Amino acid sequence: MTVRDQPLEGAADPVLYAVCVRERRVLVTLDRDFGEVLRFPPAPGAGIVILDVGSRASVSTIQGRLQDFLTVARDEPLDGKLWIVAPGRVRIHLRDRNE
Repeated sequence: MTVRDQPLEGAADPVLYAVCVRERRVLVTLDRDFGEVLRFPPAPGAGIVILDVGSRASVSTIQGRLQDFLTVARDEPLDGKLWIVAPGRVRIHLRDRNE
């Protein structure tokens, strides 16, 4: 589902985050603010994926980042992790083992 489907278009980040956690949905976004793990901890949710497209947010760039993500995600559970998909690499911030 998209923010338009729910309708959450224009919703504040904390509202969108809360909906994704409550509904156990993976949050896929271009918004780097969701990388602030103290503000938006990935552990209680189904995961957060940030597609780093830089200043070139074209459809083809977004599709490329999604493909990079899906290639790595085939072998790694999403749950409770922050994924940052940048050009040429995918970083995974694992949940804190103490949570």
